[in-house]
Amino acid sequence: MFPETKDKSIECAYHALVHFEADEDLRYRDFDYREEQDDYLEFIAQTLAEGKSLPRNIIADYEPYYHGVSRRWENGTKGFWKEFLRFINDFYHLHRFIFVRE
Repeated sequence: MFPETKDKSIECAYHALVHFEADEDLRYRDFDYREEQDDYLEFIAQTLAEGKSLPRNIIADYEPYYHGVSRRWENGTKGFWKEFLRFINDFYHLHRFIFVRE
């Protein structure tokens, strides 16, 4: 499973990344949306990097849409690698967002 956490800021940041990945087509078509989302994710990343919690209004915006970030893995080696690669992909997108600006 994804590491269990009760930290609402971490859950919110994870969910923001899920939205980032899901919005790939919209980001391609709508420059203003992409810029807004990039700024938003940059703010989240900087806030967490400083060891601070995200503002309550941001956390509240995401809370209705999920119940934690944990997922069940498939059993065995295949499940491990599938989840590991999913984690690396999420990390890659965050790294690209923070360090590689278009």
